[in-house]
Amino acid sequence: MPNKLQPRRILGMQPAARLLWVLSVCLLAAGVGRGAENTGVRPTTTAAPAAAAATTPALGTAPAEPDDSGVPLRLLNREVFVFRSAFGPYQPSQRAAAAAALIEAVKPTAGAQRVIAQRVGTNTEMRVYGQVVFYVTPGDVFEIRGETFDSLVERTLQQLDTVLSEKEELSNSRVIAASIAKGLISTVLLSTLIWLLARNRRWLESRLIRLTADRADQLKSHTLRVLGLQNLVPVLRGLMTTVFWTVVVLATYLWLEYLLLLFPNTRPLGEELGLRFFDLLGRLTQSVIGALPNLGIVLFVWFVARFASSAVRRFFAAVASGRIHSNVFDPATTPITQRLCVMMIWITAIIVAFPYIPGSQTPAFRGISVLAGLMISLGSGSVVAQLVGGLILVYNRTCRTGDYVRIGEHEGTLTTIGFFSSRLITPRNEEVVLPNNQISGGALINYSRLNTAEGVTLPVKISIGYTTPWRQVQAMLLEAARRTSGVRWQPAPCVRQNGLGDFYVEYQLNVILETPSHRTRVLSEIHANIQDVFNEYGVQIMSPHYEADPPQPAVVPKDRWHLPPATPPA
Repeated sequence: MPNKLQPRRILGMQPAARLLWVLSVCLLAAGVGRGAENTGVRPTTTAAPAAAAATTPALGTAPAEPDDSGVPLRLLNREVFVFRSAFGPYQPSQRAAAAAALIEAVKPTAGAQRVIAQRVGTNTEMRVYGQVVFYVTPGDVFEIRGETFDSLVERTLQQLDTVLSEKEELSNSRVIAASIAKGLISTVLLSTLIWLLARNRRWLESRLIRLTADRADQLKSHTLRVLGLQNLVPVLRGLMTTVFWTVVVLATYLWLEYLLLLFPNTRPLGEELGLRFFDLLGRLTQSVIGALPNLGIVLFVWFVARFASSAVRRFFAAVASGRIHSNVFDPATTPITQRLCVMMIWITAIIVAFPYIPGSQTPAFRGISVLAGLMISLGSGSVVAQLVGGLILVYNRTCRTGDYVRIGEHEGTLTTIGFFSSRLITPRNEEVVLPNNQISGGALINYSRLNTAEGVTLPVKISIGYTTPWRQVQAMLLEAARRTSGVRWQPAPCVRQNGLGDFYVEYQLNVILETPSHRTRVLSEIHANIQDVFNEYGVQIMSPHYEADPPQPAVVPKDRWHLPPATPPA
């Protein structure tokens, strides 16, 4: 009989008295639950009303110090409230468990408001359909984040209303069925989109390659056109692959977010995905907007450097063509001077713009800079030597492009003088690349530099025995020179006797070449003509050696001094 009258008595009590009664029952149930735990017996469902009573305030008691970590109250995977302080004898964990049990036990009541907040002293009680589920105390306010008591109550009301709405939605089978249908439709649409992209990916690649190839064919530079066509296919395929997977990942992310938002249990996860996506997008947008002033400075430096380099190129082109006369810059050194000036302009621009490049202050960028500096410092010895050698080679005016030179064992026409190496083409059409430090540190013979004024001598050596008159030998050598093409006659060829050996005389025919680059051909032709002339006059080309004393002295009588083709003096 008392048990039947107890609910009616409880409902007739004042709110404060009713809460005190619930607290006493909660304490009793908590003791029974602890005893059951200690004895290994599972606690009964009386723990739910006990947990509910844990949120009821004990009048005349002060709240304990707030707990910064707090115990969250989670319903349907959504955080509704965080209990940060003890309330009376009840700790935050007990308050959270009681609140969860009370909210779970509340049944919707017709005519009652879903969620309301009512102020009781310094605290506020949260009511669901008119029933108190927990109290918000000043100790629950997280003041470190700038939270106030009123904002905490307002946010708790919103969260409670959302959870109860989702709870009602979860019990509605028609709404769940509609959500499942929407999820299936979105999955089919995602699969169709990925299938269409994968099916038409090759077609898009080929069309993009064709359009870009048509544009590349319009380039005036043959080098750029060839390089563009060679690198076109892999670059565009890599670009299309990147775009394809980016679209697939983004579409899958949005599909997953939409799918999670369809169901109440997973809706907080979907909202978290959406918040993270928009947070990332917002940070990217904010980073781009924040980097706009620095990007403007970088673009300004780039435009100034480009204008200055263009002006330098135009100036040195005018100096090289003779349209501008300069006492400082020589037309022969203008190409390398132009490249040096342009390089210094761009190096200065990079140094000035580097601090304003987005990401230049990040640790990754600094690590790359340190690595690049280490590589340059380790490999800069030979590079600097080659660079200095090239500058010495150019500004000493030892040679210039187009000169026919001999460097060590290599002989040919100099085609390129670069910063670090030079190239020459040999008469055998071989390209030889020589480091500049090797050129500046060794012997270099330039056959072209003095050829326009005095001419460069091509020596042809031959040794003939003493029995042949030297005048005849001289005349035959000059005749061979006259028969050779590519030999200049101003100044005229001459013959010198370089030495009187024990067995023969050393003769040297000196001729001047019209074109130094024809040196090998002219030398071969003059050797052939010498053989022909000596054969015509019956003089053998040989260098005799001593074996025994001849029966007669090996001398030339005077009447044979001017044998043909030599002519006696008038």
